[in-house]
Amino acid sequence: MGPGMVRRGNYLYQYYYSSGRLHDSAILRPEYEKTAAQQGGVGVVRQRLDGFVSADFGHQGGWLTTPPITFQGRRLRLNVDTGAAGTAFVELQDAGGRLVPGFALADCEEIGGNFIDQQVVWKGNADVSALAGKPVRLHIKAKRAKLYAFQFTSQD
Repeated sequence: MGPGMVRRGNYLYQYYYSSGRLHDSAILRPEYEKTAAQQGGVGVVRQRLDGFVSADFGHQGGWLTTPPITFQGRRLRLNVDTGAAGTAFVELQDAGGRLVPGFALADCEEIGGNFIDQQVVWKGNADVSALAGKPVRLHIKAKRAKLYAFQFTSQD
């Protein structure tokens, strides 16, 4: 890979050189032996921003609950991809795992699509600032989805 990565919009680009040889110059496969000097080229890999690791939810669905976390900010945002047929919902719980009123799964507006920075909303309310500084758990229920990251921000 070339030095560093390049960010453009919501993607990271990694440029690399590839040939028919291994790092020690050995021929990778016998069929490359005659043309190894001619094999090779520059390529690029495109990855979603913060998309190196994901929590995956299959077609039958599943859930994920974080340990208690303390945050600052007013909004919860997700880096999530539900594709065309998936969904995700978020519930906020106190440190003991009890529902925080107004932030139930049933109150959460459905999240569906491919988003790097999707705001979570519960019955029209996205403001979580009343919980800032207090330990909370995120309980995420999803189907056919990949959750890459979440963050609390002060941005509206």
